[in-house]
Amino acid sequence: MKIAITGATGGLGRYRVPMLQPDGECHLLGRSRERLLSFFEETEMIRLVETDYSENSLIPALDGVEALVHLAGIRPGGSKHEAGLYLENMRVTVNLFEACRSMNLRNVVFASSASVYTPGIDTVPFKEGEPVFPASLYAAGKLAAEKLGLPFGLHLKSLRIASVIGLGERPEYFRMAYIYRVLRKEPLHIYGDGRGEREYVYAKDVARAIRLALDKPELSAVMNVGSGKSISQYAYANLVNQVLADGKSDIVLMPEKPGFKDVHRMSIQKAEVMLGYKPEFSLEKALRDLKTELSNENSFQ
Repeated sequence: MKIAITGATGGLGRYRVPMLQPDGECHLLGRSRERLLSFFEETEMIRLVETDYSENSLIPALDGVEALVHLAGIRPGGSKHEAGLYLENMRVTVNLFEACRSMNLRNVVFASSASVYTPGIDTVPFKEGEPVFPASLYAAGKLAAEKLGLPFGLHLKSLRIASVIGLGERPEYFRMAYIYRVLRKEPLHIYGDGRGEREYVYAKDVARAIRLALDKPELSAVMNVGSGKSISQYAYANLVNQVLADGKSDIVLMPEKPGFKDVHRMSIQKAEVMLGYKPEFSLEKALRDLKTELSNENSFQ
């Protein structure tokens, strides 16, 4: 299968391309050819494509492509109401899906987000068939993009992905910040009583879910991709500390911060049934595997 991957220089793209497409030609799309070349070598099987994500630049990039993995997207910074981010992400997605329609490319996997669910409003565990109420423009954009399959004639597989742990994930997210802090022998901060829960998924499990979705070319569906389990902030800090630092980092209680009492957990039953997806990595196994990857990359930040 000849596929294209947008956002190829993002964390999931640049470290998981062999898992996404191990046996065929791959077009890797990004905004900067220089950045693409810093992560990938162009070969007969890997074509690097610089694009501004205009329709005119996307159509030749998709020439001969049989399936698309849409990972590109600007993530939010400090504000939940970043109108420019929302508009740019929608511009990219609409142009991309229009290019797919022009090229008669219908098999599309879209990296949506568990952020479409809002704790305290949406019922836990979060399920795909229930109404959702995004609390940010970024999440609202993801939800809007999920609904574009029919207007553009796509077989769109939208994967609502839980909080990802993996090489290349942004270190400022506290799930990754804990990992880098213990590797630097720095303390871990717990906000409030630490009982708020999050669901995490390892990047390798996400890549496998994407691959399973690609192998369902006629399927159109929205599916949760995660572990199906949640863990409290305190328990997560302890696990990271034990696995990566043999329990030697200090855990420091800090004042409560908004959002840290929330419970995030999804049902992954739909992906299990429709894709045959089942996470292979427990959280502990994921952390041990990530420790090896980080050591090989020499990228303790």
